[in-house]
Amino acid sequence: MPRSSPGQLSIFSASPSKLTDNQAPEADDQMHEGYSPGHPSYYKLGGRVLSVDEIKPAKFKDFDPIHRTRSGKPRPTLEVQLETAKQELQRDIDRYKQLIEDRDKACSNHDLRMGYGAKFYLFLKHNHISYNKGLICKLEETINQFDF
Repeated sequence: MPRSSPGQLSIFSASPSKLTDNQAPEADDQMHEGYSPGHPSYYKLGGRVLSVDEIKPAKFKDFDPIHRTRSGKPRPTLEVQLETAKQELQRDIDRYKQLIEDRDKACSNHDLRMGYGAKFYLFLKHNHISYNKGLICKLEETINQFDF
């Protein structure tokens, strides 16, 4: 197994990231074989496993946490939405760490038979963590707008 440098997790015999000329400079360190960590092929092709702190929050442009949902139902209060997002983020972080530590042992036999091992679920949990980090930022920003 390759050695990892401080702050890097290397569990799936990840090779150094390969960069292409057309990638944005801020994204270079998180690209592998042309894929970002939010893509299923990133880990499958040996991309570096990111620490939770390296996972960037998703950006919410048009999300309005106050107005009704598309179905017309009222949203829970901002505080309830924030608490829910924090709980979901913690569950996702715990699962992400479990996948890193236990690899395929953290997956069900059914998932493994279907081809969904730890490398698949890492990208999924990466996206969940990114989403919930971004949601928390957006909710806190909205709450602070109304905080007197």
